[in-house]
Amino acid sequence: MPSSLNTAIISSISDLFINLSAGRLGAIIIISPFLNKDNKLSISLLIADTVFAIMSLVIAINLRNV
Repeated sequence: MPSSLNTAIISSISDLFINLSAGRLGAIIIISPFLNKDNKLSISLLIADTVFAIMSLVIAINLRNV
């Protein structure tokens, strides 16, 4: 494949991970006030969403540095 096509594909995948991260962070901001703080499942889902968002950003940044 040509180099410009590889760059375009990597850039598109990086944009996908940025959008995934933004969506998860938005969901965390909107949903967190409504979660029941006594419910362990709600807290674990919030933590999982946060980790997913951070890892998506890390992947996107690493893809941009390729």
